[in-house]
Amino acid sequence: MSASLVPRGVELPSGCKVESAEH
Repeated sequence: MSASLVPRGVELPSGCKVESAEH
């Protein structure tokens, strides 16, 4: 997935949380 497509701190349907960047 691209972090640029998802806002920071949003919760994805998969249950993962997007932070400043992909870890």
